[in-house]
Amino acid sequence: MEIMAFAVGDRVETWSMTQSKFIEGTVSELGSGAKTGSVKISYTVGGFQKWIQPDALSQLRVLEQVERPTEPKPIEPGQSIDVWSRTMDKWVEAKVSEVTSDDGIRRKGSFKVNYNSGGFEKWISPTDLSEVRVHPSSGPEEVPEPIKTGDKIQVWSKTQAEWVDATVAEFGSEGSIRRKGSMKVSYAAGGFQKWIDPAEITESVRADAALVNP
Repeated sequence: MEIMAFAVGDRVETWSMTQSKFIEGTVSELGSGAKTGSVKISYTVGGFQKWIQPDALSQLRVLEQVERPTEPKPIEPGQSIDVWSRTMDKWVEAKVSEVTSDDGIRRKGSFKVNYNSGGFEKWISPTDLSEVRVHPSSGPEEVPEPIKTGDKIQVWSKTQAEWVDATVAEFGSEGSIRRKGSMKVSYAAGGFQKWIDPAEITESVRADAALVNP
């Protein structure tokens, strides 16, 4: 006979030989050591408790089992995911490109993602998994090409709360005044220019939608 596995918090009923009926209770403790296999029940009425021995577990029937925690599946290279953008206040599609084990630099379980729009990269720590959701891959995806000088792009405008057309004018380089990896853009409307810090590029820049979806 298969013995059901119980968990603390399960609502159960146990047969009372004295009252000749089932009495409701909750699993409050699982036995260990000499009591391995036993289950401690806290009765709903009266508040008293009782240990049920392994050979008497057939006296129990489950009313409601607590949700068992499931081990999350590990993040793997090639997975399609969504990353929460605090700047844009929405989910942004990306793909996992690398997962670190323990290289002494990145924390074990950290992973690098490539954003589908713009081809930029970002490392995500295992402590930030609440900002990531994994979704089934819809098939092979092309890795986006890095944005280059002269490319038509769109920049997120916090003032207008929308994407604005622009062109990549220049990139910062080693030894220059601007930080390496920063991007200078020229807006299509108005002709003014702006430098964007590398830390903001992943969430503030995307490839021109008209070029991606002509």
